[in-house]
Amino acid sequence: MTMATRPFRVAVVGAGPAGFYAAEALLRAPEQVAVDLYDRLPTPYGLVRYGVAPDHAKLKQVTATFQTIADLPGFRFFGNVAVGSDIGIADLKRHYHAVVIACGAERDQPLGIPGAGLAGVHGGMAFVGWYNGHPDRADLAPDLSGRTALVIGIGNVALDVARILSKPVDLLASTDIADHALEALTRSRIERVVVAARGGPAQARCTEKELREFGSLPGCAVTADTGHHGVAPATGVPALFNAFPSQDGDHAPRRCHFAFGLQPQAILGEGKVRGVRFASRPIRDGIAVNDPQANRVVDVEADIVIACIGNRATIVPGMEQDEGDRIVANEGGRVRSGRGVDLGLYVAGWIKRGASGTIGTNRACAVETIAALRADLAALPDPELPVDALEGEFRLKSLNVISFDQWKIIDQQEIEKGRSSGRTRVKIVPKESILRTIYFNR
Repeated sequence: MTMATRPFRVAVVGAGPAGFYAAEALLRAPEQVAVDLYDRLPTPYGLVRYGVAPDHAKLKQVTATFQTIADLPGFRFFGNVAVGSDIGIADLKRHYHAVVIACGAERDQPLGIPGAGLAGVHGGMAFVGWYNGHPDRADLAPDLSGRTALVIGIGNVALDVARILSKPVDLLASTDIADHALEALTRSRIERVVVAARGGPAQARCTEKELREFGSLPGCAVTADTGHHGVAPATGVPALFNAFPSQDGDHAPRRCHFAFGLQPQAILGEGKVRGVRFASRPIRDGIAVNDPQANRVVDVEADIVIACIGNRATIVPGMEQDEGDRIVANEGGRVRSGRGVDLGLYVAGWIKRGASGTIGTNRACAVETIAALRADLAALPDPELPVDALEGEFRLKSLNVISFDQWKIIDQQEIEKGRSSGRTRVKIVPKESILRTIYFNR
């Protein structure tokens, strides 16, 4: 069979943005390619569903693009199949010409300081997953009964967490925020949110768009201790920070303060967090500088700490990690091991390049990976076993596999529940409830 007519079959693991964009690049390629998209959760869309803040509904409109991709000939979705436990990568390679891993960076980067294991200390991804209804994080149950929340980090995830904690709950009630999170935030007694950045305003990794929202946050007085000692920047993120007052001049019910040059040294408390000890560095021209004459120790009280300091690659058995567990070792998307490049195995998205960029960044990342895969097609051997045999294996393992048509049933139910209560959608959160919707309430 010539390469022009040979039907290729590719498995893509991870149904988030990178997975869908990889599927699109394959399905629209001139070669004849069929794509099976796997996800360990019953629901697709990954970070768009479980990572994008509930009050940023416009960002979630990209799911319309993903639905269009799912309608392309040759596409199939296998939800609720965990690659690594339900089926191994080596097994997939026996059924497909190639496998693309696009399951992101789901693990929080640890603080790595004394006291980080105290109750009340949470990772940013865990906290975001909690309020977004991620099935694995629904039981996080953060204690919001105290007055002060401390967010460590100054990227967009940190700003999302700070905004959700500072925003009037009635403005969240119409969103798709998880019911359990909405109830907890309604009871929350948090009055003050401190966002502690290790660097200075000029080193902040957040975007102007995200930061600008804090300038009009209802019922919240926003301040920033920039420590600027040079010419104030006219544009960009540093200028927005400098536009905030350094002290709270009104009596708003909530306060959000941005502090800079704070390097966390230890979590304080016995059994439960009571504060964080920082090494405070001076800020000069928007940059945190290490000045032994000016550095000092600062203790900041906190009843809950959310560390938004980065992500580590999702663990996939059999794949080597690199850069401090931040990514899977790869060369332009080709997975690398101690034996060299693993022909037929590829990565795309955060697991390939680290947690960076926007949703759209994943498209270019996926296109690069698929270009490498397509260049390898002629050298890839035919699968040992037919791909349809996998469905028989799933049945033998009693896996409740979710198709994309079945996902549409879940999607419609969530939207209808939301419509009846004045919300964009009401998410079905527990995995068991999602499966019951499909298999037991037909």
